Amino acid sequence: MCGIAGLIKLNAARLDAAHLSAMADAIRHRGPDDIGYILGNVATGDYAIFGGDDTPADVFGYPLPYAPAGRLTPGAFGAGEYTLGLANRRLAIVDLAPTGHQPMCNEDRSVWIVYNGELYNAEDLRAELAALGHRFVSHSDTEVILHAYEAWDQACPARFNGMWAFAIWDIPRRRLMLSRDRAGIKPLYLWQDANRFAFASEIKALLAVDIPRRANPTAIYDFLAANLSDHTAETFFEGIRALPAAHTWTLDLTSGTAQTRRYWQLDPARQIRLPSDAAYANAFRELFEDAVRRHLISDVPVGTCLSGGLDSSAVVCVINALIRQRGLHVVGMESRQKTFSARYDDSRHDEGRFIETVVADAAVDGRMIYPTPADLGESWQDLVYHLEEPFGSTSIFAQWNVFKLARQSGVKVTLDGQGGDELLAGYLGFFPFYFADLAASLRWPRLIAEFRGHCALHRANPRGEARNILSNLLPERLRLDLKNRALAQQPWLAPDFAASQAAAAGRWRTESAVGSRLSRGLYRALAFDPLPSLLRFDDRNSMAHSIESRVPFLDYRLIEFCFALPSAQKIRDGATKHILRQAMRGTIPESVRTRHDKIGFSTPQDTWLRGELAPWLREVFTSPEFRGRPYWSPEAVLGLLDRHVGGAGDYSSVLWRCLVTELWRRAFET
Repeated sequence: MCGIAGLIKLNAARLDAAHLSAMADAIRHRGPDDIGYILGNVATGDYAIFGGDDTPADVFGYPLPYAPAGRLTPGAFGAGEYTLGLANRRLAIVDLAPTGHQPMCNEDRSVWIVYNGELYNAEDLRAELAALGHRFVSHSDTEVILHAYEAWDQACPARFNGMWAFAIWDIPRRRLMLSRDRAGIKPLYLWQDANRFAFASEIKALLAVDIPRRANPTAIYDFLAANLSDHTAETFFEGIRALPAAHTWTLDLTSGTAQTRRYWQLDPARQIRLPSDAAYANAFRELFEDAVRRHLISDVPVGTCLSGGLDSSAVVCVINALIRQRGLHVVGMESRQKTFSARYDDSRHDEGRFIETVVADAAVDGRMIYPTPADLGESWQDLVYHLEEPFGSTSIFAQWNVFKLARQSGVKVTLDGQGGDELLAGYLGFFPFYFADLAASLRWPRLIAEFRGHCALHRANPRGEARNILSNLLPERLRLDLKNRALAQQPWLAPDFAASQAAAAGRWRTESAVGSRLSRGLYRALAFDPLPSLLRFDDRNSMAHSIESRVPFLDYRLIEFCFALPSAQKIRDGATKHILRQAMRGTIPESVRTRHDKIGFSTPQDTWLRGELAPWLREVFTSPEFRGRPYWSPEAVLGLLDRHVGGAGDYSSVLWRCLVTELWRRAFET
């Protein structure tokens, strides 16, 4: 895991190496173990390589073609007319030797890479490439990507199983290629004007190059009105965009022309049909175990994040089975697996009894942290800075504390259950899609049975659920248009602001117009909302504490398998995640396997904003800065705060979104 950055002068002017150094410094938390740079001239192919203050002493002068001879200083690169610069911040996870240093090159130094991520099929690819005649000098997956690019050119990402964001400078072709993994686990941001192109793992690295800091009103509206973020390539910073998941982006360094290409897409027509529930469960179990096993590859200590829910409990207990029953060796788990959890005194948000059940059943070293509103008041500046863009609830602070605890415990890699809800219909909002599918296909007995089971298990309001079914039978375009109109009319939004932005709501529509309503809903959750934002939170929270977070549910083989399953393998008798519950029988405790409530890394947000944090909100909402923003009606927001504090309703979601948007504006001076 690393942080990467790059800067190219498109007008052939000389690159200021101080800008590249500032970009790398801005993301030091992503890779405090090593730093490396390459400066190159696009026209001539000349280059120079450098280390920095964080480069280990044994890297300098090491007998490798990519080992730096010295540090990057203002006078180090002499009179070289360099127009391109790449930087890498390394968090050493696999191959801790100097051979893992980046930027890395091939044997003849014609192709260079900076890379952030992990390939879980690296050893498979290494063997395949070696059989083709490629020679390796390291044990790192970075070198595997280099040789895969040599062998398969721009088609190489389709062969990878992992999480990644990388940039390859191909000197002979005068080409820069960027790539991002299928699910968008690892981030990559782009910015360009007439004279410069820049990319980086985090937005703050781009801001270090003195690009204009302008708030993006479209992103702000989507967040305030609909609690949406990361659902398009746009960011909250105007002009800065994300490279979409499952895409490559190539820049012809001679002409300055760029091309974006999708290298992977789910096949909506694919169907998996097996003879029995047992056959489905066994197939899922085999894939899931292999995904977890591959995600445990590490040369540094590994731990797990345990919320007490079904997904994270499955990860913890499968790891336990792999170690105890299969004899798998995992660094950091030689004696016991370490798990990390957030707990609360508020029983509505505390999953302690489920956490403790898993800890006891698996005999793991369960470690707990108890976030408080006072902690949030002390940490919000760091939190907002590292998250870079507004986030929709204080539950992100719970995750922040879990990674903080893991780092304090000496763990450098964690696994968690992110992605299980989006693959296996874990959110209650998926039920109306499924019910509408049953109604549209006239499967009335099944619909009645599922409807009753859902209402009984989840205490759902039958009338409300019936309205949701009817809504999901409407054409998607009409349904989204009606939703957009309702969102724009929220009384606390400034009318002029809402009117100026609401017309662009077509950006909320997805590209998946085929398959069942449930399949389309799952695709939206995976590709647009909420998974992309959840992955941003996971990446920033973990990397803020120099931890590599891994998500085995998002192994692309599992994604493809789950999307091809019948709906009844996801929802059955009113319960979610049917196939996972069947596959985990006998592996996780029954009280966890059969639970039907959902909390996750939640916080008592409504209580916090009603009590200890209420004066802080009032101070912010009455400030001249807040009152001067064009997004909201300050008096209406204050009215919501009064109603919330007085117990007249739960307005904590709206209040938090207004608060964090204002805090973000202040933190980044947009």
